[in-house]
Formats: sequence, structure tokens, C-alpha cells
Amino acid sequence: MIKLPTISTYYGGKGSSGTYQQIINHVRPHDTLIIPFLGNCALTRSMEWPAQVIANDLDPYIIDQWRNAALGPRLDLYNLPALDFLATVLKRPHLGRVVIYCDPPYPLGSRKSQQLRYSFEMTDHDHEEFLTAVRFLRVDCLVSTYPNDRYGQQLSHWNRTEFQSQTRHGAATEWLFYNYPKPEVLHDDSFSGQNYRQREHVKRKAGRWLANYQKMPPYEQQRILGQILKHTPQDLVQHLTGLRDRNAK
Repeated sequence: MIKLPTISTYYGGKGSSGTYQQIINHVRPHDTLIIPFLGNCALTRSMEWPAQVIANDLDPYIIDQWRNAALGPRLDLYNLPALDFLATVLKRPHLGRVVIYCDPPYPLGSRKSQQLRYSFEMTDHDHEEFLTAVRFLRVDCLVSTYPNDRYGQQLSHWNRTEFQSQTRHGAATEWLFYNYPKPEVLHDDSFSGQNYRQREHVKRKAGRWLANYQKMPPYEQQRILGQILKHTPQDLVQHLTGLRDRNAK
């Protein structure tokens, strides 16, 4: 995991336990991650990075904080209006499999507090323009928001997962929209499970299986691994092979 800058007390951040894990568990394998609203971005701080991350924020302070982290060529930063950024980046060649994760400012009417929180807020018109632009994207796209009629109507043809997150004002309901079937193969399976108890169960189970596998003689390991690969969906095999090749570089 790459260590990234933390922008303290960022309103609407997804860093609370159970929130970023839910989002990561909806992200399919990809080569390029595109983030139009960067902020503190718990997703990039918690998920295995793809080959490249292209991120944007309208607030120059946010961009400066990320630039100061000196993260190298895998992170490409922009300081543009979100829709201008998307229009520019999606024309770039060699993106491979793309995932766009959008975490725009919550619509004002959906917040417990009606106070303006961001240096660059979005008006109702801005939200409408954003939804008009993304609702028919042909690449994988996820959108986070609080429950509200505008997003519910405009993205009604997308899949939606509802879950609870913890904020400074208590529990809040989050909506996560995504324009593809709920994935069976994840880009990062580190947080597999619906909640903390399930995640810990899967982690322990995987550890036991790995320990037993490592105790076997090589010929048994070869036989078992061959049978596992034989009965594993091809897209998962391709994903695991890609991770192996990337980590070997």
C-alpha cells in the first residue's frame, strides 16, 4: 500500500471503518483509476494501486498537498472543473481498463447540517450537469453520495448499495452507485466481507489455508494449484496474473 498525504478533518471523507472497505469491495480489476474529486481520497490510501492513477480537484490546496507527497509517475494530477477533467482524460490513449470513482460534494439538501463545508461547493445545477455527463458513461464508474432524490432518479438505471458510515455527527446512510453488475472479481480483495466480522473470518480462513498449503510437498502444491486454476473463472486468473507480473517489476 502506498502511503499518501492525509488532509485532516476533511468533510465527507471515506476514511471511517467500514466505509472505504465497502467501496473497495465494489471495484472491479482495472489498469487506470480516474478520480474527478480527489479531496483526501481514502480509496487511494487503502486500495492496491493500478498501473496509473489520474486525479483531479478544483481546490488548488488539495492538489498542492498531493504534489508535495512526491508520488512519482504513477499519479497524474489535474486542477480543473470535474467535467473538463473527465473530458480531457478520457481522450488519452493507453488507459486500458478504466474505473472512475466520483465522490462529489454532497448535495446541500442531503446533509444533516446545511452549512457550506467545501472551498468549492456544487450548486443544484452543478449536480445536474455532473449527472447528465456521467449517467451514460461506457466505462466502469462509481458515485458516492447521501440519499437524495436527484441522484436516485438520474442514476436509477445503475446498481446501488446502501450502507452506514460513521461521521462526526453520528451514523449516516451512504449510497454507492455503480454502472455494472456487482463484481465477483475485485481489484483488491484485502477487505472481502460485508462487515468487520466477515472480513476477519475471511482473513483467518485464508491464513489457515495458506499455512496448510505451505506445509505440503511441492508435488501436492502443484496438483492442488492446478485444480484451483482449472476451476477458477478466467477473468480472475487474468487479474491475478496481472498482479503477479506488476509486482515482479
